[in-house]
Amino acid sequence: MGSTETKPNLAIKNGISLEPHAKKSYVKDMKKKHKNFKALDSGLAVFKQRPWLASADLEVECSCCGKGLCEIKCPESVKDMIPSDKNVSYLILENGQLTLDKKHEYFYQIQGQMKILDRHYCDLFVYTYHGSQCVRVAFDNEFWPTKEEQLNGFGQVTCYQN
Repeated sequence: MGSTETKPNLAIKNGISLEPHAKKSYVKDMKKKHKNFKALDSGLAVFKQRPWLASADLEVECSCCGKGLCEIKCPESVKDMIPSDKNVSYLILENGQLTLDKKHEYFYQIQGQMKILDRHYCDLFVYTYHGSQCVRVAFDNEFWPTKEEQLNGFGQVTCYQN
């Protein structure tokens, strides 16, 4: 945990500046679609069984879906467009439904967040000033055991970051 200074690149600066707007937009959208919807900023969480860390952007809850998470992405590469499967590499159209590519690192990140924070779903909210996409990602009971086994093999702390 030595300290090294890093200068944020353009993509990180874009994400940092847009995230508060994205959170407001996500919450506004969800309040229209879900009963008794609530969202709270999430802090750093430690997995009880292993020394793993996670931090989602929001912890959410509603009467219809229960407790979940929201992970926000504000890709600088499409900052002047509406995010879609045509211009965001990790969004794919599968059987007419927009979904997160299971081979992308964000899928791994979100699965880890759900396991560590004990949630069954996470909304991936991809936001620009021009529009947004929300993709519901369910916890994958078949995916996780193989990844957990691989993580155990590392013998060190694994961190899922925004």
